[in-house]
Amino acid sequence: MTEFISYDGLPISAGGAHQINSKSPSENYNNTVEFLEKFADSSRPADIHLILYESKEKKYSALQFTYRIIDQFGKPKVGNDRFLKSWSWKITHKKLQQALDILKINENLPKNVLGPLTLGILWKFKFKNPDTQRLLPHQKKIPKLDVRQHNSQMYLRLSKRNTISAWLTFPFIESDKFGSDYIELVKNELPFRPSEKHWRKWKKSEKGNWTPRKLVKNNS
Repeated sequence: MTEFISYDGLPISAGGAHQINSKSPSENYNNTVEFLEKFADSSRPADIHLILYESKEKKYSALQFTYRIIDQFGKPKVGNDRFLKSWSWKITHKKLQQALDILKINENLPKNVLGPLTLGILWKFKFKNPDTQRLLPHQKKIPKLDVRQHNSQMYLRLSKRNTISAWLTFPFIESDKFGSDYIELVKNELPFRPSEKHWRKWKKSEKGNWTPRKLVKNNS
């Protein structure tokens, strides 16, 4: 493979993710799953975490909620994030709906730097043809540019502020008609509004280095 196409949305300078605040956490989750069921080889999350953060301004007591959450999900892992004490639970797919339901705790809590209660859901997948249900070929040949990223993945963060980040890779070259049509279909059905500025075509040099260039939309 010497070429592929990617979408990285959004960069760290823009907060690292798309805001999707117009809908409830459950609606955002369902929309994401609906997209994955159509275009991905799996809609089952690779990782689910529930995190409760203490109040930076001491406007609420996180401890009053920890026992309620422990009753449902067991003993938490205690840590710190941005100097805020946190309690985190690894959630099984079987208890995902319970985790979505318990996010209602946020409705009665003030805004916080993080959380107050956040549900993070990560999916790792390969793209498929929604008509044939077959995987798009050559996806395993797409290089792993960052060891922290899977080709492809989505991370849904549900809290008072809902966001979704994505790293999407496609085994197409820019002149591929099927690839262009497929990407347009994906754009129209993503659970967030993608930015045209963050599509890239990658080419491999003779020395084996991968170089990105902005993907120019073909309006013909």
